[in-house]
Amino acid sequence: MLDGLTSLQVIDQHLVDSQAALDSANNRMDRLGHRMDELRRKTTDQYRNLARERLDDLSAKHVIGRLDKTDHAALSLLNQKKAATEELETDIAQGVNSMPLT
Repeated sequence: MLDGLTSLQVIDQHLVDSQAALDSANNRMDRLGHRMDELRRKTTDQYRNLARERLDDLSAKHVIGRLDKTDHAALSLLNQKKAATEELETDIAQGVNSMPLT
């Protein structure tokens, strides 16, 4: 059996050991918390970059869509010009043929 002083020393040592283990656990928790914060920042940055790329993609599609519409409009105008030119040439040919020769 332990005397009172030895028992007190054993209890004090257990308290010191427990406090050291608690301090170590707190330090690990702090490091893990910092690591989690860093991972959250990286994840947020990755989502931001993904959103930026997606917006760039959408913008590109919008620009491509506008270019396609412009191409279609230009082709339509060229077809209208061709039809008008053919009609004018026909009118000219008919006019020349219907003119009296003098």
